[in-house]
Amino acid sequence: LKCVKPLAAMGEAARVQEASGPPLDYSFKDLKSLLELESQQPRTWGSKTATLTGHATQGGQTGKELAITHKDPAAPCVKIVKKTVAVKLNNNSLESLDDMPKALDLAMGGIATKNLRWLDLSFNLLTCVDKMLLEFTELKALYLHGNRIAKLPTVDKLQGLPGLQSLTLNGNPVDAMKVYRMYVVGCLPGLRSLDHSTITQDETEKCQAWFQGHQRRKARREEELENQRAAAQEY
Repeated sequence: LKCVKPLAAMGEAARVQEASGPPLDYSFKDLKSLLELESQQPRTWGSKTATLTGHATQGGQTGKELAITHKDPAAPCVKIVKKTVAVKLNNNSLESLDDMPKALDLAMGGIATKNLRWLDLSFNLLTCVDKMLLEFTELKALYLHGNRIAKLPTVDKLQGLPGLQSLTLNGNPVDAMKVYRMYVVGCLPGLRSLDHSTITQDETEKCQAWFQGHQRRKARREEELENQRAAAQEY
C-alpha cells in the first residue's frame, strides 16, 4: 500500500529534514547583468527522487518542501525541505556583481544570503573582487578563475568571509605575480585550497608570517610618503 500526503495535511507531527538540492546552473547564457536572472531558467531544477528509511521523497523546485510518499500510512511523516546551496554563473559576460544579492535571492526563493555555500563565477569579465560577495556570509567555495583580476590587494576584501575554505584565481593576471600564492594564503589563513591545490598548515603559517611582514612594510612606506608630502607642503 502506498499513499501520498500533501504537506499541508501533515500538521505539526511531521518531522522536518533539510536536504541539499542540485546547483542552479546559469552557465553559458551570455549574461551581461545579474538582473537577467529574473527572465532565465537554470539548467538544473530539482527533480530527483531520494530514498529514506521507510519513505521516498519526490522532488520539486529548489527551496520548496517536497511531497512525501511512504509505504506505511501509520509511519510518521517527514517533510523534506530541499534547498540549493550552489549557483553556477560561469562562462558568461559579467563585468560587475551589482544587484547580486537581490538577483540570487529571487533565484533561490529569498534564501541566498543565508544559504549560499558554493559560487562559480569563473570565465567572466570581472576585474576585481566585488564587495557584493560579502553579503553571502556562509560562502565556503568561490571560483573566480579565468577573469581579469589584476591587483592582489582586491583579495583583501575576502577577509570579510571567514568561512571561505576554497578559492580559485588562476587564469587572472594576478596569478603571474611572484608573490601571488604567498599573498593570497597569508591574507586568507582560513583557506584550505587555492586553485584546487591543497594548502597545508605549514604553508599557512609561513605565508601568514610573510603577509604580516608585508603589511608592516607597506604601512611604513605609506607613512614615509605621507611625511614627505607634509614636508614638501611646508616649503
